[in-house]
Amino acid sequence: MPSALIIGLGPEILPALSLSSYLSGVINYHQGFADPSLILTTLLLPIVYGTASLFLRQRFSQDCRLHSTRDVTNLLGISLFAASVTASVGTQILIWEGQIRRADFAHAAFNWWVGDAVALSSLTPFLLQFVLPVLRRYLDVGKIGPQSGRVPKAFNTRSFLETIGLVGAPIVVFALVFGTFFARSPYLFYLFFLPIIWVSTRRGLRGAVTGLLLLDTGLVVMMRVTSVGKEELALLQFLMLILALTGLLLGSMIDERQEAKRQLEEQEERTRLILESTAEGIYGIDCDGVCTFMNPAAMRILGFASPLGVLGKNVHRVCHHSREDGTPYPEKECLVYEALRRGHGTHADSEVFWRADGAPVPVEYWSLPMKRDETIIGCVATFVDITERRKFERVLRESEQRFRGCSRAPRSESP
Repeated sequence: MPSALIIGLGPEILPALSLSSYLSGVINYHQGFADPSLILTTLLLPIVYGTASLFLRQRFSQDCRLHSTRDVTNLLGISLFAASVTASVGTQILIWEGQIRRADFAHAAFNWWVGDAVALSSLTPFLLQFVLPVLRRYLDVGKIGPQSGRVPKAFNTRSFLETIGLVGAPIVVFALVFGTFFARSPYLFYLFFLPIIWVSTRRGLRGAVTGLLLLDTGLVVMMRVTSVGKEELALLQFLMLILALTGLLLGSMIDERQEAKRQLEEQEERTRLILESTAEGIYGIDCDGVCTFMNPAAMRILGFASPLGVLGKNVHRVCHHSREDGTPYPEKECLVYEALRRGHGTHADSEVFWRADGAPVPVEYWSLPMKRDETIIGCVATFVDITERRKFERVLRESEQRFRGCSRAPRSESP
C-alpha cells in the first residue's frame, strides 16, 4: 500500500506513511514508543519503499496506471527487490534486539519477504488500477488519461453467464481445496491457477488484479479459519506470490495484444475511409493480376454496382482488355502490369478502361508496385476519368486550327 500511495501521490505522502508505520508497530505489535527496533523499522520502511516507489514513478505513465508488460515487470522487479532489502535489514534489526536468533535469519527473512511480496504483487496493483485514479482525481493530483486497452463489451446473456462463471470458479476451487468441512487438500492448491488464468485471458490486467485480490482475501480468510501452521503458511504465501506473478504478467500480455488489435483495426478503418473518400479510382492486384480491392470511386467510374463484379477476377481482362480503337491489348504489353514485371512505377494518359456496360472511359493512370521486405506482392493502380479533359483538349485543338486557318487566309487588297 505505501508503494502505491507514493507512486500515485508523490513523496509528499512519506511523513504520513512513516507515522502510520510507527503507530502500527505500537498498536498491532504492542511495541514500546521508544523501542529501538520500532524506531529503526519506522525509518527503514519509508526509506527503502519510498526510494523504490519514486524510481517506479519516473517509469510509469502520467496517470500511474499499469498499461503494459513493461510496467508490470518494473513494478514486480523493483518492488520485490525492495522487499528483499527490507526483509534482510529488518531481520538484522530484530537479531540485534535479541528477538530472533542469528541461526534463524534465513527463515525469518524469507517469511518477511514473502509476506511483503504478496501484498506488493496483489494489493499494490489493485490500488494503482482502481483506487489511485479516483484519489488523484479527488485531490487534483496530475492528470488522469483515458483508459486504454480493450473496449468495454456490451452487456448480453453470454457476458452475463461468463461473469457468473468467473465468479463461481474460485468458489468451486475453494470447495475442492479446503473441502466441505475445511479439511484441507494441499495437493490441490494448484487449482487456484485455473480461475486466475481464465479471468486474465478474458478480462485482461484489470480482471487479473481484481481476481488476485479476491483470491488472496479468500485464502487469508481460509487460513485463519483452518488455523494454518507456520510452515504451511509460508507455502501458501509463496503460492499467492506465484499466482500474482502469473495473473499480472498474463493479464498485461492480453491487454497489449488487445491494444495492438485495436490500433490495427483503427488503422484499417482510417485506410478504408481514405479509400472510400478519395475522388480517384484505386484498385489493387496481386502478382497474378487478380483484383484484391477496389474503392467506390473506381467502381463508379467503371460502372460496377458491386465489387463482386471485379474482385477475385483478372482486372486486365475485365476492364483493360482492348485499346481505344477496339484492338486487343495483350497483358504482356499492359503498363499496369509493367509495375509487377519491372518493379517500378508506370504512367499513361492515352489509354482507356472499359466500363461494365462496354463503353470506353479515357483515363490517366499510375501503377506502383507493392513490396514487402523488398519482394513485390502486387501493385496499386490509381486512375482518373479524363473524359472532360479530352473534350476540352479537342475543343482547344479545333479552336487553334480555326485560328491558324484564319491567319493563313489571303488578305483582300484595299481600294
